[in-house]
Amino acid sequence: MDKRELEHFIAIAEEENISKAAKKLNIAQPHLSRQLRQLEEELGVDLFERRKKKLYLTDAGRYLLNRGYEITRLMDQTVGEMRQIRNATRGTLSIGMLESVSVSFLPGWIAEYRGENPEIMLHTWSAGTSAELLERLNKGLLEIAFVKEPVSMALYQHVVLDAEPWVVLFPRSSSLAEQTGPVTQAELADLPLLLPANNLQTGDIIRWLNAWGISPWLSATWTTLTSAIFLMKAAQGVVICPISGIQLIDQDTFGYREIQFGKEDYRWVMVWNKFDSCTPNMEKFINLVRRKAKQGQQSEAADT
Repeated sequence: MDKRELEHFIAIAEEENISKAAKKLNIAQPHLSRQLRQLEEELGVDLFERRKKKLYLTDAGRYLLNRGYEITRLMDQTVGEMRQIRNATRGTLSIGMLESVSVSFLPGWIAEYRGENPEIMLHTWSAGTSAELLERLNKGLLEIAFVKEPVSMALYQHVVLDAEPWVVLFPRSSSLAEQTGPVTQAELADLPLLLPANNLQTGDIIRWLNAWGISPWLSATWTTLTSAIFLMKAAQGVVICPISGIQLIDQDTFGYREIQFGKEDYRWVMVWNKFDSCTPNMEKFINLVRRKAKQGQQSEAADT
């Protein structure tokens, strides 16, 4: 199975019909039918169920389609990167991040990295959950990811970064806008809450609220802060998130106050695959982040 065969399979899956796919690919229909039969024989599975004039993907077909998209995209990216290297670009670096980290400390670090290495092509990927980023890291689609603890240190090398306090985001019309200072138990008791869809984070927050004597009113969950802000605009509740989330809100429309659970703050970790060798471009970026993390720890120690 090569890239061309994968692309032909993807066309059949998208068109749900061999004749339409053949027309799209500008090849003969009998040739495409024969190629599909050979691919199924090679893999030892049926990729489609044939019903009248329409083709439906089997479980194996859906799996191959998802992998096919990834493989062809990665191959195209690799070819492009090789051309960039040929044209004097010294390689690439792929970084994944959660939405809130992409608007907090990371932009400044990337700016410094690019200032020192302007010839390196950066590829970034933003996701709503750490699990999505770790999955892409495991597949080799990312080289470095910024995620939230906990992370399996058996699988990844890591650098622990600064912690962030938790805050509550709310519309200016909310009762929370009438006070300042940390949010109290009484203020949260009867408010609908919008919590992260990540089970670990939501579970932690609910346990912390229970320790306060609050049975939380969970209105909805969110995977990205953008969707959380949309839900706030729709008057569905208030958002509990790390303080970096305030950079995504219009502070004329929304406010925020810190919430002190008496627990650990939200802590970021930069991770990369323990079993893959680091490229020179990765090493440069990792060293920069280690330096920044050390500076942050020294600054924190000086303040205490």
